Amino acid sequence: MMNASNVKFSGSKRAPQSDFRVGTAQEAIVSQVKSDGTKRIGTWNVRTLLKAGKIENLKIEMEKMKLDILGISEMRWASTGDFWTDEFRVIYSGSEEGPTGRNGVGIVLTKKMGLRVTGYVQHSDRIILVKMDTKPNSTVIIQVYMPTTNAVDEEIERMYEDLNNLIDQTKAEDNLIVMGDMNATVGEEREGTIVGQYGLGDRNERGRRLIEFCARNKLVISNTHFKHHKRRRYTWKAPGDVRRAQIDYIMVRERFKNQVKNSRSYPSADIESDHNLVIMHCELKYKKLTKRKPKPIDMSMLKDPIKRREYTRKTDSIAETSNENLSNTIEDQWTEMKKGILDAAETVLKKDNTIERRKPWISEEVLELIHERRKYKTISDEEGQRTYRRLRNEINRKCKRDKEKHLNDICEEINNELNADNLDKAYGMVKQFFGEAKKKSSGIQNEIGQLVYEEKEIAKRWKEYLEKLYGDSNMNENTLETEDQTDENNKGEDITIEEFVKAMSEMKSRKAPGLDEVPAELLTNCGEKAKAMMYKIITNIYETGIVPSDFTKCLIIPIPKKARAQTCDQYRTLSLTSHASKILTRIILRRIETLIDNSLTDDQFGFRRGIGTREAILTLRQVIEKRNRKGIATFMSFVDLEKAFDNVNWDLMFELLKRIGISFRDRRIIHSLYKNEVGVIRCGDTEEEAVIKKGVRQGCSLSPYLFNLYVQEAINKIREECQVGIDIEAEITEKVDMLRFADDIAIVTDNENDLQNILHTMNNLMKNQFNMKINKKKTKILICSRMEEDRQRTLSIKLEDEILQQVTEYKYLGSLITNDGTSRKEIISRIGQAKCAFNKKKELFTSRSIDLNLRKRLIKTYVWSVALYGSETWTIAKAEQNRLMAFEMWCWRRMQKISWIEHMTNEEVLRRAGEQRSFMKSLKKRRAKLIGHILRHNSLLARVIEGKIEGSNTQGRPPLGYLEQIMKDVNVPTYRELKRKAGNREEWRDAANQPNDC
Repeated sequence: MMNASNVKFSGSKRAPQSDFRVGTAQEAIVSQVKSDGTKRIGTWNVRTLLKAGKIENLKIEMEKMKLDILGISEMRWASTGDFWTDEFRVIYSGSEEGPTGRNGVGIVLTKKMGLRVTGYVQHSDRIILVKMDTKPNSTVIIQVYMPTTNAVDEEIERMYEDLNNLIDQTKAEDNLIVMGDMNATVGEEREGTIVGQYGLGDRNERGRRLIEFCARNKLVISNTHFKHHKRRRYTWKAPGDVRRAQIDYIMVRERFKNQVKNSRSYPSADIESDHNLVIMHCELKYKKLTKRKPKPIDMSMLKDPIKRREYTRKTDSIAETSNENLSNTIEDQWTEMKKGILDAAETVLKKDNTIERRKPWISEEVLELIHERRKYKTISDEEGQRTYRRLRNEINRKCKRDKEKHLNDICEEINNELNADNLDKAYGMVKQFFGEAKKKSSGIQNEIGQLVYEEKEIAKRWKEYLEKLYGDSNMNENTLETEDQTDENNKGEDITIEEFVKAMSEMKSRKAPGLDEVPAELLTNCGEKAKAMMYKIITNIYETGIVPSDFTKCLIIPIPKKARAQTCDQYRTLSLTSHASKILTRIILRRIETLIDNSLTDDQFGFRRGIGTREAILTLRQVIEKRNRKGIATFMSFVDLEKAFDNVNWDLMFELLKRIGISFRDRRIIHSLYKNEVGVIRCGDTEEEAVIKKGVRQGCSLSPYLFNLYVQEAINKIREECQVGIDIEAEITEKVDMLRFADDIAIVTDNENDLQNILHTMNNLMKNQFNMKINKKKTKILICSRMEEDRQRTLSIKLEDEILQQVTEYKYLGSLITNDGTSRKEIISRIGQAKCAFNKKKELFTSRSIDLNLRKRLIKTYVWSVALYGSETWTIAKAEQNRLMAFEMWCWRRMQKISWIEHMTNEEVLRRAGEQRSFMKSLKKRRAKLIGHILRHNSLLARVIEGKIEGSNTQGRPPLGYLEQIMKDVNVPTYRELKRKAGNREEWRDAANQPNDC
C-alpha cells in the first residue's frame, strides 16, 4: 500500500489518492462521461420511498449521478417485489409482519444491469442479495440496513449471523459487494487492509464489530481508502447539523479491490434524507445477453376484422403448401402445422414495438422544483435551509396533486373503455393499476438446506424435487392391451368433424400457451383449409395412438404461496399444456364424461355438471341445522389428503377406466399422454426436464374427472369396511357420511367412536392401496351443536398415535363452518373481506372521473361479489341482516366520501347515489335461484333438505330455519307449495322476482 501523497493534476482530470494500489486511480468527475468499463455503484439511506414522487426523485438522481446500481436502505415498502419502472428495475424486500412502513431494503438497476440479473434473495426487510452476469466473474451485491444504536446487541449479532450465512452461500470466485447503512463508525484509524486512513470520526463498538465481520469475510471498506475532503466522507448528519458521521459503507472482497477506482459520498445528491449518497466507481464488464425472446405477436389484432381475414387467408395458403408436402410421421405433421400458424401470426399480427409509453405522472413543474431544491441542500446557513424546507413542502404538496391527477386520468380512461364496451381492456386496466401485486420469490433451498438463487441452480433443484415427487412409481407396460386383443365393438368410433368443431368452439381465449407457444386464438381463427389440416392430424393421432411430443410436455410455473418462499413445497405449481392437445382431450372428455359421472356417488360435488361448492356447503349446513333443532351434536372431520392429485397411481387408474367401459382408443390416447409425460421447468432462460411417473396431468381437461374416478374407488372400499354416518329420513333413508369436492372431504358422524373408526379406515386404505395419505397437521376435528356442553367437549381422535387438532371453526370451500352451526361469524367475516376489497381499490371507487353509475357497477363487481360468496347457503338472523344492510350503506357512503360526522341520513345517501336498497334483494334472488334449481332435481341436497332427523325438537321456539326464510321470501305458507312453485319455472320467477335464467 502506498503512503499519503498530494493530489496530482493532469489537464482537466483529477486522480484522488488511493490506498488500494501503487499509482493513482483515475476518476472522471461526475459531469464527464464515464468509460465503458467503469460502473457506478451506490448505496443510500433514503429514509422512505412511501411518499408520492419519491421513486421519481430517486430515478432523477440516478440519471444525474450516472448510477448503474443503487442499493437502498429504509424503503419502508411492505412485502417483496420485482418490477420495472421506465428504464429501471426495482427489486425490494420489505416487512411482512408488524407495522407497515418500517425498514425495507432494495436494489435499483439500470436496464443494462437489470437484464443481467441471474438471481436474487429477498432475505428479510434488512438484507437483500442480487446476482448479475458480468465478466470475468459474476457480481453479487448485498444491500444491508443495520439496526440503529438503540438496538440490543443480540439483534445486531443475529443480523451479522444472517449476513455471514448468506455470504457463505456465494461462490469464492464471485465479485462480492456488501453495502448499506451499517450504523457503525470505523473511524480514521487504519486497520490492516480492511479500513484505510481516510475514514471519519472515532471508532465505536459497532465499528469494531463491523471490522470483525469484514475480517471474517475478507472484505475491505472502499470509502475509507480514498483521500477526499471530510465533506466528501461523511454519510449522515444529525438533526440541526450538530454532528456528522460516516456510517454508510461499500465493501468489496479483498481480491477484487483493484477494480475500485474511487469511492466517496456525494452530499449534493438530494432525496430529502439525512444520509448522503455513497458511490463507488469500479470496473465491471457486461456479458453478452442471450435472453430468450418471446414471439412478437399481438393477439389483440385479431379483433380487427381486416387483420383477422388476412390471418385466415395466410394460414390457408400455408396449409395448401404443407398439404402438398405432408410428412408421413405425426410428429412432423404437427411441427409443420405449428410452424405455419406461427409464421402466419408473425407476418400478419406482428407486435408494434414503437407504441408510445405512458407519460410520467410527475409534472415538469415538480421536476424543476426538485432541481431547484437540490441547489439548497448543501447551503447550511439559515436562509438556505429555510428555502430548502419551503421547496420540500411545496414538492410534497404538488406531488400529491400530480398523483391524484394521474389516478383521475387513469379512472377517466377506464370510464371511457367501459362506456365503449371494451370490457377486457377496462378490467385489465383495473387489474394493472389497482390490483394486488403478484407474489414473487427467488432463491430456494436445495436438498441439504443450502440456499440457491441462480437460475441454473434453481431449475436443477426443481427438476430434482419434481422427479422425487412424481418419480417413485412406474407404469406397468401391460396396463394397456393391444388393439388386436380388443373387441371390435369396444375399439372406439372415429372422431367426427362435428366433434372437432365443437371442441374448437369450446377453447378459451386469453390463456397462456404451452411450450409450443401457440395460443388458442391462433387455432380458432385459422382458415377452413388449415382447420381441415388440423382435423386430419387429430384423427391420425386418434387412429394410431401416437401423440406429438408437444402434447405430452407441460411448462411448469412455480408460484410462491407466500412472500420469501424458500422451499419447493412452499410453492404451488401451474402447468401450461399445448392448446392443440386440448382439442383432442376435449373430444375424449365428451365421450367418457357420462361413464365417469355415473360411477360417482352423490356426495361428490367437484367437477360435475350443475353442482359445485355452493351445493356442498349448503348440504353440510342443512345437516347441521336439522341436527341442531333436535339438540343432537354433529361430529365432523375436515380431511386434507396430502398432494392428492400428485399421487394417483396410473396402473390402478387405467384399470378403473377399462372397468367402467371406456373404449380402447380413448384409453390408448390417455395412456400415450401419461406414458410420455414430461414437465419442463423454465427459470429465466434455463430449462430442465423432469420425467413424471404418477399423478394426474396438471392443466389437462381430463384430469379432474380421472381424479374423481380414482378417489371414488377408495371411498367405495372405505364404505365397505366402515358403515357410519347420519341417517336422513326421506322417501328412502339416506345415510350421509361424507361431503366431497374433489379432494376436500368433510366427514360427518353421530359420535366420536364412528369418527375415529372412519378416519382410521380411510388412513389405512388410502396409504396401503391408493398411494395417498392423510395430512395429520391439516386435518381438523369439529363438534357442532346448539348445546354449550357439547361444544365444550374435548375429543381425542388419533391417527397413527397423533391426536388431531380440534377447532371451533373451519373454512370449508371458502365458507366458515362454526361450532354453533350458525352463519353469524361467516357473515361478519365476509363483510370484513369485502371492506378490504373496497379499500384496496378505494381510489378507483371514489374517483369523480368515473361516471357514478359505472362506479356503482365496479363496486358490485369487485366488492359485493366478495361479500355475497356462499350467501345462498346462509340462514340470516335479524342482527345479521342489519349488518348486511349497514354494509351496503357503508359502500355508498365511502364511494361518495361522506363522513359519519356529516350526520347524513341513509335516505339522502341513497338519493345522492341514485340507488335503492338492493343488497338484500340481490342476496335473496341468488338464494331463490339456487333453491329453485335444487328442488327441480332429485339430488343429495334436495333429499337432505326434504328429509328429517329422528328425535324431538329442543324446548322453546326454534330459530329461523333455511327453508322458512325462503318460504317467507316467496310468500308461500308450506314446503309443499314451495316445491310446487319451484317446479314451474315461470311461476317461480314471478314468486321470487327472478330473471329468466332461474
